[in-house]
Amino acid sequence: MGGDEELLHEVVEIFLEEGPKQMTTLRHAIAEGNAECIEKTAHSLRGGLGYLGISEASLKARELEEMGRKHDLQHTAEVFAALETGISGVLLSMRGMDAEV
Repeated sequence: MGGDEELLHEVVEIFLEEGPKQMTTLRHAIAEGNAECIEKTAHSLRGGLGYLGISEASLKARELEEMGRKHDLQHTAEVFAALETGISGVLLSMRGMDAEV
């Protein structure tokens, strides 16, 4: 973010608000087998993760996006579990960072 701490703070705030909502939407879409919603939500989540430089979780979101696009939902629960684990740690770190500012 070019060293812009204010911009980083804003992006973190947005992710703290939107990330959990997107994860809930993904969880429901996977449970319902809604490939279109999986693709759309994972794409949006991937963008935020990529912007923040969280590459491992971004790759999992991309994998879910592709599964949704291809309507290949067989392993979405496993990929989602890995994504959820990664994002949980990120959210905890961000909340700590947000509290310090």
